Amino acid sequence: KGEFSTGVLIVNEGSFKKADGTIGFFDTNSLETKQDIFGLKNNGKALGDIIQSMFIDGDLAYIAVNNSNTLEVVNSNSFVAEYALTNVKLPRYFTVHKGKGYLTEWVSFTDPGRVSVINLTERKVETTITTDFGAEHIIEANGNLYVSNNFSNTISVINPVDNKVSTSIEVGSSPGQFVLDIDSKLWVISGGD
Repeated sequence: KGEFSTGVLIVNEGSFKKADGTIGFFDTNSLETKQDIFGLKNNGKALGDIIQSMFIDGDLAYIAVNNSNTLEVVNSNSFVAEYALTNVKLPRYFTVHKGKGYLTEWVSFTDPGRVSVINLTERKVETTITTDFGAEHIIEANGNLYVSNNFSNTISVINPVDNKVSTSIEVGSSPGQFVLDIDSKLWVISGGD
C-alpha cells in the first residue's frame, strides 16, 4: 500500500564489516530508484551490516541483518521501524506460519544452526529449534517447515505443532534456496563442495 505499492524492493547486502546494507525501491511507473528507504524513513539510521533477506507479511517487513545479529521489523507500507530483535545469531531467512515467525540462524561457523520461533504479538523469541550446521533458507510446505542446512547436505523437517525436527533428508552438498512448484513439489538448489 501507499508509497511503495507500484515497484520493486531491492535488498542491497552491503560490504562485510560495514553498516552500509540498504533496501532500495525501484518505481516501475516513474522508472526512478530511491536508495536506502529505511534510512530515509528513520532519520538516517543505518540498517546494518550484511542485509541477508527480507520477508513481507501483510503490513510488516522482516529484514534479517546477518552480521549485525538483528531482525529489523518495519512497516511494509511506510518503512518506518517498528521494532528489532537483537538476541539472534547470524540470521539468514524468515517466514510466518500460523501466526508465528520462524527465523533461521547460522549461530556460528562451528555450532549447529537453529530456528528461532518468534511470538509476533509479544515480539520475542519463544523457543529455538536446533537443526544441522548452517541453517539457511526456510519454507512452509504441506504443514511442515523445511530448513536447508548450508554447511552440510541435509534438510531439517520441522513439525510446527511441537516445534521439533521430525526428520532429516539427505540432499546434495550445501543446500540453499527452496521453491515450491505448482504441483506442491519442493525443490532445493545445492551449491556443491
